[in-house]
Amino acid sequence: MVKVNISKLIFYISFIFIVFAKFIQQTVYMEKIDFLNIATKIIIVIACIFLIFKYIIDKHSTESIIYSTLILIVASLISYISSGWYVIMVLAILLINMKNINIRKLIIIWIIEISILMLFIAISYKLGVIGETIVSWDRNTGIDRYTLGYNYTTFSSNYFFHLTIFYLYIKGNLIKYFELGILALLNIYLYNFTNTKSAVIYSILAIILVILIKKFNFSKGVSYINKFSMFGGGLIAGLITYLYKFDSAIISEANVILSGRLYYGYKGIEEYGITLFGQKITWINEVMLDSELQYNYIDSSYLNILFNYGIIVLLFIMLGYYILGKKNISKDIYYSILILIITLHSMFDPQLIEIMYNPSILLLGYVISKSRYMDSMREINNA
Repeated sequence: MVKVNISKLIFYISFIFIVFAKFIQQTVYMEKIDFLNIATKIIIVIACIFLIFKYIIDKHSTESIIYSTLILIVASLISYISSGWYVIMVLAILLINMKNINIRKLIIIWIIEISILMLFIAISYKLGVIGETIVSWDRNTGIDRYTLGYNYTTFSSNYFFHLTIFYLYIKGNLIKYFELGILALLNIYLYNFTNTKSAVIYSILAIILVILIKKFNFSKGVSYINKFSMFGGGLIAGLITYLYKFDSAIISEANVILSGRLYYGYKGIEEYGITLFGQKITWINEVMLDSELQYNYIDSSYLNILFNYGIIVLLFIMLGYYILGKKNISKDIYYSILILIITLHSMFDPQLIEIMYNPSILLLGYVISKSRYMDSMREINNA
């Protein structure tokens, strides 16, 4: 008889429900079914209650309890100030419960769940159950962009981009060339409808890197990437955005290429500044757009986190990945690719701490709890 670990089962089920609720919140079903708005929030709250119960029944060192309590207090303060309860508080509760959770198994669960949910939305869209929520077009080219059953044009491509890089991470050297080809074609197919450049560019880059690794038989992780990429990505994104102030021809061209991200990022620097615990910001994106002048959304994960949730959250993420970069879990070339691509994408896209997109953010839970999995190599993690 297989022995069921109740603690792990509670975590996996809670994780599945949180991802499900957050995914559904980004689809046209939210407009079609009135009660889904409150229902998805209730699902997330119930899942968090179960996760708190899991933490109570687990065994913890005194040091771990102190760290976890501090994390929850700071997360509560930031959530109160920024109204980020369903982002920061949910993330904090997941993080403090990661001690006995195998991240590779968790990512596999995420891959299966997101694949099923994306297929469900695709079928719903194809059958006409749900449709387009907004009329959108590329601000530079005027090309039509389709939401494909989601609330915004970029969501489907960004889900599949993350699905691609996590699938590459899990499969590692076992991935076949025809699988790489299918992933590339599907990313390009979605790009033709959504015109989401960053998603297709970084997906193809990841696939090319995997081909090179297979061809030249690399295996060891790249220490500098593992330890410093998050710091580097944040600093570069911040510096390039700040340089918009000087109105140079190169930066202006970069701003055009990045669809105005530098302009809106710099406006954020001027308007919001840097705080310890964040601030409440009402983001206005194209879904709520009455006129182009009202748009204020900052796509860079680093700047978005900095302005909305404060420098403490951003430094926690950067330091956390630095610590992980010194552990055995990162001594794998596919970990290095994963962290590199997520870093590059996060420079000008906002999904870094969104659990429905990026389950690898839960790796930071290993730092809080000093989990044994932090010192595990790929072979051990597969056990």
